[in-house]
Amino acid sequence: MRKYFITILVLGFVVILQNVSAQQLKNFRSNFPGYLADMKDFLETKDKKEGKELSEIFTLTFNGTFYSESEKKNIIQTSNELLKKRALAFPHFQEYLQSIIAFSNVNHSKSSYANWDKGLVYMCQKKNITLNAIDIYLENTIGLLKKGNIYQSQTTKWKTDSKDFQFYFDGENITLIVQNANLKCFAKKDSTTIYNTQGIYNEISKTWQGQGGKLTWERAGFNENEVYANFQNYTIDMTKSAFDADSVIFINSRYFKEPILGKLTEKVMADAESTNAHYPQFISYSKRYLIKNIFPKMDYDGGFTMKGAKFIGEGTENDLAMLKIYRSDTLFFIAATKTFVFNKDGIIGQNSAITIRLDTDSIYHPGLLFKYNAQKNEVLLIRNNEGMSRSPYFDTYHNLELDFPFLTWKIGEPQINFQPIPKTTNKIAKFESVDFFSRSRYLELQGMDNLNPLQNLKNYTKKINSNKFNDKDFANFIKSSIPQTHQYLLNLAFKGFISYSIETGEVIVVDKTFNYLKCSVGQRDYDAISFVS
Repeated sequence: MRKYFITILVLGFVVILQNVSAQQLKNFRSNFPGYLADMKDFLETKDKKEGKELSEIFTLTFNGTFYSESEKKNIIQTSNELLKKRALAFPHFQEYLQSIIAFSNVNHSKSSYANWDKGLVYMCQKKNITLNAIDIYLENTIGLLKKGNIYQSQTTKWKTDSKDFQFYFDGENITLIVQNANLKCFAKKDSTTIYNTQGIYNEISKTWQGQGGKLTWERAGFNENEVYANFQNYTIDMTKSAFDADSVIFINSRYFKEPILGKLTEKVMADAESTNAHYPQFISYSKRYLIKNIFPKMDYDGGFTMKGAKFIGEGTENDLAMLKIYRSDTLFFIAATKTFVFNKDGIIGQNSAITIRLDTDSIYHPGLLFKYNAQKNEVLLIRNNEGMSRSPYFDTYHNLELDFPFLTWKIGEPQINFQPIPKTTNKIAKFESVDFFSRSRYLELQGMDNLNPLQNLKNYTKKINSNKFNDKDFANFIKSSIPQTHQYLLNLAFKGFISYSIETGEVIVVDKTFNYLKCSVGQRDYDAISFVS
């Protein structure tokens, strides 16, 4: 028993000595047989089986015809630089030797290989470049030569199908120049592709400087030549699965005859279906484009964004996007809002200002839910109790305020229908003359305030000599906070005394306010027209 114990101790001591000897290797011998023997021992000491297999394949490559004598000397010198950097047998030397083998297997350009090698030596000699960075460089080299992977991490992979690539080294930057490529990104079980592009990849910063290329909206369910963007110059941080590109030329043959200039944003994410795709996204630089007949008898005027499968019309606070609908070639209906969402089935616009033209008069509402059903060719206007929808319609043709929940109009027909919202209990419609006056309503407006809100409006319009102003300026005038002033003005808007845009802050005091004040002191006659249907 004691004899076995001594034998185990001796064997353990020998193994420890071998490991210490391997870790203490300072230089590989400069002659070829000596170098190969040192490398074999270095690898096998760490992992007998895997080290032996790798050493055998590497020896065949090293003794083969691909590498010249001077290149073999450089391999030895680079190996010693890795030792100085304290590279380990596994994974660092394993990846280095696999790279050497891969260059030979694909018969890669010698000048490109030389640049790659100089870049590796540079990384070894720079104190601020970590061993982990070298590990990534070697790992990506193997992936590139074997599979076309330019960059790969646990979460993101960038890949090219091109074999036309070269390494370059200028003394500081290690770059990979790729020509005639389809560049593909994989992440989160999804992918995106930039077709027919070229670029320069910086191995240290992990950035790609691209030139040219095409990105399609196929992920969002469109044909490749129906919706796409052509690149000019763009930059990608390849550690990420998202990127932006400025000044791309966007083609959407469904809506536009001409190409549009703007910005593209792409992000690889796992969308369940193409109809739910949020990317790619395109935003036009200009906020004014006129699209004739976007649907029959309907023009669109505004900017736009393409967000995955959704075509979104966009305006600004001061320049809203507009839909113009014609009846017998005459402009009849206008919807204006900051955002319209288009698809093949129709259009939706939240908080849309609506104008229905009646000769020189109109029916107007400051903010409704607008819907267009393409299959039925029908417009729906819904008061959904959001934003300004609680305000009544203003009918200047009949001098009425119209209070009903739902309007429908089949485009081209002479009849507009006021009706309840389907499957709701609210079936009431109210019609009231704009000259109607109610003293109880007037007093209700004032509540516990010292001054009636209508008088505040009159005083301020007199001060600024205008019936149009900004809500923040009015807040200062009545010495109230912005949130309180918003509620103050909304209440007046819902009762038809002002037109108020929450988004822009613009307030317009209408004639009803001044008429109400005159009626309250007996300076004006008023109507009693107010009925419920």
